[in-house]
Amino acid sequence: MIEPTWRTFSVSGADARSYLQGQLTQDLADGDAPRWSLLLQPDSFVIATAYVELGETVFVSVPAGVAEQAIVRLRRFVLRADVQFEERDPHVVPRSLDELYALPWPHDDELTQGLLPHSYGAAVIGATVSFSKGCYTGQELVGRLDARGGNTPWRLARSPILSSLEDVVSWFGAGPDGPKGLTRHREVLTPEGPRFQGLGIAHRSQVASA
Repeated sequence: MIEPTWRTFSVSGADARSYLQGQLTQDLADGDAPRWSLLLQPDSFVIATAYVELGETVFVSVPAGVAEQAIVRLRRFVLRADVQFEERDPHVVPRSLDELYALPWPHDDELTQGLLPHSYGAAVIGATVSFSKGCYTGQELVGRLDARGGNTPWRLARSPILSSLEDVVSWFGAGPDGPKGLTRHREVLTPEGPRFQGLGIAHRSQVASA
């Protein structure tokens, strides 16, 4: 099993924090404690999870597989703001592979499915989205969907522990056509022998029946 990889960017300049406040879903105005956020397209679809370390220079760590798209998006609205981006060596590991399964939490392949924030579940929404901060890019649909209960058709899901990898693939493939499918799997040792568990995107009817 391969541990998730990350890329880190420093964000500096007089307007760095205020600029990120308007680009990320989390409130960055209260203190300097590290926090999770999401980076969205203007239409509210998720580009990346982002681990934000605040200070005179802000460090933003994103999954390596979506880093190029994330940095292009972050630079898109800079215009005349005093903000500079520079890639740095990652100095933290925001989430381990075990944590991706336990929460569950999206990484590279789970973030490339064209999904809205609520598709990633309550753990992600609770950790990454502020519903009391000011405007940010992509906010409108996120707030509207939350007010309606956040009931999206496609969900980040962890499969039950099943007898074979083929069973895990079939579990994620059940239900209507859409952006569903197994994205990663692991072997689980049980008293009955090795079994399998997957992480991926499933239809809400499949998640409800698990």
